[in-house]
Amino acid sequence: MNADAVLRRLLVLEACKASWFWLPTSFLLFAERFGSATALSLLGAYYLAGVLLEVPSGWASDRFGRRATLVIAMALQAVGGLVVAFGATPAICVLGQAGLAGATAFVSGTDTALLFDWLKREDRLGELTRQEARIAGVAFGAAALAVVIGGFAATWWLPVGYLATAGAGLVGLFAALGVRDARRADEHAGAERSSGDWGRLVASLRTRRLAWLAGFAVSMQVFNHVPLEFNQAFVAALRTDFGAVEFLGRDAPTETVGLVLGAMMLLASVASRLSPAVAERFGATNTLLACYAAQIAILWTMALVLHPLVLLVIACRGVPHGVALPVRNAQVHAALDGPLRATFFSGQTLVGSLLLAASLHLSGLFAGSSVAELGREPLATVLTTYAIAALVVLVALAFTRPRDTNG
Repeated sequence: MNADAVLRRLLVLEACKASWFWLPTSFLLFAERFGSATALSLLGAYYLAGVLLEVPSGWASDRFGRRATLVIAMALQAVGGLVVAFGATPAICVLGQAGLAGATAFVSGTDTALLFDWLKREDRLGELTRQEARIAGVAFGAAALAVVIGGFAATWWLPVGYLATAGAGLVGLFAALGVRDARRADEHAGAERSSGDWGRLVASLRTRRLAWLAGFAVSMQVFNHVPLEFNQAFVAALRTDFGAVEFLGRDAPTETVGLVLGAMMLLASVASRLSPAVAERFGATNTLLACYAAQIAILWTMALVLHPLVLLVIACRGVPHGVALPVRNAQVHAALDGPLRATFFSGQTLVGSLLLAASLHLSGLFAGSSVAELGREPLATVLTTYAIAALVVLVALAFTRPRDTNG
């Protein structure tokens, strides 16, 4: 097996992992079965499970192998989707949500580490950014198709999205079974002394470039999720002030959510394909800072303008993420030393998820209601606070930026 054969299987697996047919329907399904309060708790269970499994799954990938980790991920997705689709009690659905979250956590970090391993083995690391962009483009494209199909199919039967995601997990399982690890046994984490592995990781993090990239990744994760998390509240505020926007989802919420999410993912897919050319033209660090600035512009627009056209701006949320992701991953690999690569990427995601959850909790306490039920004034205040914080971080990143070998 060579890098190209592994990449083909990885592309299939990434498309299956990103088959979030359930995304436009999750709250509505749980609310119909168990009520709104339980629905929110079940959504929270998904994120909690993802946080708890993030770093252990990354370490398992570095220690025991990429193939085993990816096989577990796809099996969890298949079982989790089936359990939620037919779950008759909240407790059973919690297990299903944990399975779906575990699938994402086990793929996170492992996919990019597997790609790096094989390109390094074949002395093709110069292709890393381009191949990362290819993977991101396929994943975002698959997600766009899945959420649109899931939103429309749910009008027939709400659980169908989870069932379709389970089917995608089975396809991904067959793809994962054919993957091979590029590392020798003595290159796995813990092959000699695990303390030495962690020492090399900490030493890498002390370098200015990797520390900067980690700070960028965490903060970008937080602020990139804000438009998504506050999208429902923004649409609700629009309905209050603009009666003409009732078509946006009052009578057919799953189709509307699916179309908006699909537009986000489609734009991200296109943007990720352009990522290597943008980074080559302007330099990796300049590209990352520009993506961050674009993200801030979306936040400020949401905070200052209440108009249906702003939904088009929100749909552009995937563009800075799509451009930044392949560049960031390639730059992290170049700066990172040692075998704990999947662990490092998982750690970044863990820190970002915790910060995002804490900020959303504080937002709810400040506004005195759930995020999805904010009125226009508290919504504007919360979004402005996020936008100011993001601007402060951008200034800090700009002033502490390391020298960029790519320009």
